[in-house]
Amino acid sequence: MMKYVKWIVAFVFAISLIPVVMITAVEIAVYADYGYFEKEYIKYDVNAEGSIVDMEMDELMEVTKEMMSYLRGNRKDLVVYAIIDGEETEFFNDIEKFHMNDVRNLFVAALYIRRICLFFMLSTASVLFMLNAGVLKTLSKMVIWVMGIFDITFVTLIGLISLNFNRAFTIFHEILFTNDMWLLDPDTDRLINIVPEGFFVDTAIRIAVIYFLINFIIFSIAFLILCGKIKWIKRKNTLTQDGGTYEQG
Repeated sequence: MMKYVKWIVAFVFAISLIPVVMITAVEIAVYADYGYFEKEYIKYDVNAEGSIVDMEMDELMEVTKEMMSYLRGNRKDLVVYAIIDGEETEFFNDIEKFHMNDVRNLFVAALYIRRICLFFMLSTASVLFMLNAGVLKTLSKMVIWVMGIFDITFVTLIGLISLNFNRAFTIFHEILFTNDMWLLDPDTDRLINIVPEGFFVDTAIRIAVIYFLINFIIFSIAFLILCGKIKWIKRKNTLTQDGGTYEQG
């Protein structure tokens, strides 16, 4: 019976690890380096002269930083002014603000889910420790199996998405949003101009690369543990009893 409990607890740990890694990969991809946004803006010439985003790159980057701060919940609104075509103008219109509020709710919820999953990971690891169930090896075996199966599924999904990214993008939005405010007009909405389809393709690839790099680190550690290269170090306490000593592991 204890054997089944051990593996069920380890399974909960491994399942909880997946959203932690995925959400962290997204966070690193879009928050670790704002220079990525600038490179993408230059690549797609989003602030071309005569466009509705005709503005200096430095000004556009300030707007980007405020937008990303808003998505994390660090800014209460998306009222951001910028010099566009020589005039100070509010960058985002009402439709864009509505949609970005939906995106913000999703991202903040994802961060909350990650905290819950981290709690489950800590709790399950603690339970295994108390059960004296060989914490590191038990978790390593389960992580390799669970994440391995998920990664195969994930790679298959990536392959399907690559066949028709635009269709996948539409389905993704229809699943996540209960309204059609995400259907922006490039003639009137600046947001869709600074993050065109190409930007989303590049960012999806960036997220996938980071995700699999983190996976590689996790799998490497797990294999090292199973090979005995990394071991749980037990602290030995020396106790005195009737004038003698003995060690307790």
